[in-house]
Amino acid sequence: MRQYGLFPEDLPKPSHYELLGVHPSATKEEIKEAYKRLKSIYQPGSLAVYSLFSEEELEKASKALDEAYEVLVDERRREAYNEELIQEGCLNPAELFRREPAVAAERGREVSFQEGGLAEDKGAFPQAKDIYRGEFLRRMRMLKKVELVDISKVTKIRVETLENIEKDNYTALPHRIYLRGFLLEYARYLQLDPIEVANTYLKHYDEWERKQMGR
Repeated sequence: MRQYGLFPEDLPKPSHYELLGVHPSATKEEIKEAYKRLKSIYQPGSLAVYSLFSEEELEKASKALDEAYEVLVDERRREAYNEELIQEGCLNPAELFRREPAVAAERGREVSFQEGGLAEDKGAFPQAKDIYRGEFLRRMRMLKKVELVDISKVTKIRVETLENIEKDNYTALPHRIYLRGFLLEYARYLQLDPIEVANTYLKHYDEWERKQMGR
């Protein structure tokens, strides 16, 4: 996969699936919809990224999206790409099969908030897509007895940035395209569904950003 210099060198480059924000089992229609949505965001003059990226950066983002789309909508190229990801240990073959969208990688446990606490029950992960926000992620980390410094050592993400993610401190977070990479790595460390975590968290981030632009 060609690299376009969009991501920090000390972080793993996102896969085509991560770049488009789709699950590895996504249908061709889902991939097309994701591609169309992202292309409209990263086009020159887009209000969503106005002042955040230079023309050169937008062009690189557009090329990266084009390559991801072209590979994933071509059955043979997608199959070869999946095999490459599997061999590199970046993709679990089980992820290529359809599943409920909000079911996380950690199965066999249902987590919900009850009177400010964290309750655990047997069963599937909760279906509510709005669950992946900073406070929930913090509580999941605490439940697993993981310190931020532990995540930082493995992912190379600064502890301060991880703290801001958990506090939903959007003003102190990096640009969206970098933030997505951080969220994916954070979720993988906690064995949560990285795509669902990133997509849900960024949905709230985008809502906040639109409100800021509407001032």
